[in-house]
Amino acid sequence: MDTKFILSALLVNLPLALSPGPTNILCLSLASSAGFKKTLKFIGGLQVLPFIYSLIVAFGAEEILSRFTMLSLVAKVLGSGYMLYIAYLMLTSKSDVNKKKEVRGGFFHGVLAQALNPKNITIIITIFSLFSQQATNHVYGIALAVIITLCNLLSHLVWSYSADVILKNKESAFSKNQDKIFGLLLLVAVAFLWI
Repeated sequence: MDTKFILSALLVNLPLALSPGPTNILCLSLASSAGFKKTLKFIGGLQVLPFIYSLIVAFGAEEILSRFTMLSLVAKVLGSGYMLYIAYLMLTSKSDVNKKKEVRGGFFHGVLAQALNPKNITIIITIFSLFSQQATNHVYGIALAVIITLCNLLSHLVWSYSADVILKNKESAFSKNQDKIFGLLLLVAVAFLWI
């Protein structure tokens, strides 16, 4: 495996992983309400499906998904519905920046959030299509799956850890309205999925 492939894969993956998306916004929101350490199980759950999806795509599911476009549409509709539900909860919340005692953000919730995130599989297929020549070799396909997962992990940790900045500035307008802002960002993310 050459370093050019690894470097190229990182340069493609990192900006996509770090961009504002449903799971990054959920990480930030959860960490700002429950604290960074309480998000670690959730973040662990977020890594499971991207890795599995990447391996599936590496072994040929891209062709199946391109033939059966209805599967992609169903995932997109279900994911959009889930994101709208989360946005609704955020927009109607009290937006209290203080840590809440009971926040649902365990490992299973992370897996579920990724399962219903249509951006997830779309980005994975896009990345694999960019490296389609190398990915025909399963070693490169597996390496790409690992790189995608590590970039996602880094992104989720960065977004969750940045919640400390919010907690330290509790009196700012952003902190007082964080859930509403994150809810609006989720609505924008849903809109971009359909544009």
